[in-house]
Amino acid sequence: MLHKPCQRLVREVSLAEGLCRDASPQIGFYLPGPTGVALAPPPLGLPHYRRLNLSAPVEQLGTASSPHPLTGVTDHAAVLAATLRRAGRANLRFRGWRCQMTYPVPLVEMLVGFRFESLAR
Repeated sequence: MLHKPCQRLVREVSLAEGLCRDASPQIGFYLPGPTGVALAPPPLGLPHYRRLNLSAPVEQLGTASSPHPLTGVTDHAAVLAATLRRAGRANLRFRGWRCQMTYPVPLVEMLVGFRFESLAR
């Protein structure tokens, strides 16, 4: 649920290089369900009262062995690199995507999923 006060909302998703090579992120925005109740997202491609007609730009970060820096957040890459090191994944290469939006977008659920071209055929 997007309800924290801030100037900018940033969501990042990274997949290990070679994992699901044809994956591309898809972002959806939905009206929230009752408090404390997780609702399944509405079926894709069908109109639904919860689905909002919002869009967000998705930046492809490419493949890298270290996290991509985030403008305005000086320790972003260092914190992610330390986290990967602690998890024993410092030597993996990742493909990444980043979505940045000017806030606020109050009381809206944001769902990030992936489309797989090989499964869409």
